[in-house]
Amino acid sequence: MTAIHEIQWATANAVLALHIPEPHCHAPVREPIPSLRNLAYWLLPFGMVTAAALLIVEARSENNLSHVTVTYEESQRLDIAATEAMLIAPGAMALPAIEAPTVMHAAAPDEDSVEWSLTPPPVPEYEPMHSAAPATPHGERGVFLTPSSAGDDEFLEETMNQVSKFSHPALVIDVKGSFVYFTSGAPMATEMKLVRPLYDLPAIIAKAHERGITVIGRFIALKDPSLASRKSETQIRHPLKVRSVGNVWVDGENATTLQYNREILEELVLSGIDEINLDYIRYPTEYAQKDIGLTGAQRAEHIGTFIRMARNVIDLSGRPVRLGISTYAILGWNFPVNFESVGQDIPELAKIVDVISPMAYPSTFSIHAYYNPRIDKGSRMYHLVRKTIVGYRELVGPENSHKIRPWIQGYGVTEKNMKDQIQAVFDAGACGYTVWSAGNAYGPTYKAMGKMEIPERCR
Repeated sequence: MTAIHEIQWATANAVLALHIPEPHCHAPVREPIPSLRNLAYWLLPFGMVTAAALLIVEARSENNLSHVTVTYEESQRLDIAATEAMLIAPGAMALPAIEAPTVMHAAAPDEDSVEWSLTPPPVPEYEPMHSAAPATPHGERGVFLTPSSAGDDEFLEETMNQVSKFSHPALVIDVKGSFVYFTSGAPMATEMKLVRPLYDLPAIIAKAHERGITVIGRFIALKDPSLASRKSETQIRHPLKVRSVGNVWVDGENATTLQYNREILEELVLSGIDEINLDYIRYPTEYAQKDIGLTGAQRAEHIGTFIRMARNVIDLSGRPVRLGISTYAILGWNFPVNFESVGQDIPELAKIVDVISPMAYPSTFSIHAYYNPRIDKGSRMYHLVRKTIVGYRELVGPENSHKIRPWIQGYGVTEKNMKDQIQAVFDAGACGYTVWSAGNAYGPTYKAMGKMEIPERCR
């Protein structure tokens, strides 16, 4: 989301690192990148649209676009994990992903030679307090913006104009990924040169609130290659072998991980933002589970520690900021099996957070499974979204079902696809939704939103 994922665009004489959003979803699938036109859109501000003659695209898929590298040559990347998927752009050549990719970013001079020696604090106990956020059905209906889009005044203005036409409008903006995208004085992030502002957050919030738009900050939690590569003690390690699984994911119970993220959250809750949504708040699925070496319950405890820390920060601030989490959709279909690998204990987490956002993207479900047109009601998109939400409502129980506000798919869709998904949200008992498109192209979404009748209970 933007966790930042680097595009390396190589020409004969130049290499430029750019940032694109890191998506999220419940299972790796083979999906086309939205289009080279969208890729060109990301490159437009940098004047690099026509820079390359050959694209080699590799993607580590947690949605339709999770990690993309565009270069001339990557012939050595031949090792592929069983659960990885490749995303192939038209006219491009795809190579397998590596298990622990090197993090590429626009480094400051001599940045990689700096020795980081921050002293981690002890792991504290975080007990959730009473949330100041109202316990009402979350009817926000909004779209996701990358940091680059949020920093583009013209694009931001047009997006606000569009979403403000609808009731309970919302914008989801990346606030933290591999870097911090708003102006921040968080000590650890500042010392490690991880603050890379791409927009004016207070100004965006003020402008949005003038129009009645809710602002949700997407905060990528545990997939953090910048932190993992600089502070190796934060990496996920086998409890007995003490061996790291790589420099991409961090342990949610590690003291340094907690302190680094706490400092950023403490600033964020004072910004005027309405909600913080924790994404990638889980264990990785791209590694062999034996290499991680934790049971589902142990993974859930580590994840719970991080979420309780975030809850504690919000509650101590006294601000009416909601805490949300983005979670695997498949947990609503078969919780016991899928819980073991990702460690997202939905029934328990529902007691701590204010909003639960299952990532109900139909394209991430196997095309020949989960839907039988002779039996299941409605279209495939309708059925997959509806059943995901119904399953989640059963998991969290009636006392917490008002907290469910799913992500739905805004990429590769028609107006009818969007209508089907939105109707599924309403028919499953939810009121709100947020729409994910890595390219921030929402034409069919806006058309569908303008034609849908909102249930009386959601007004």
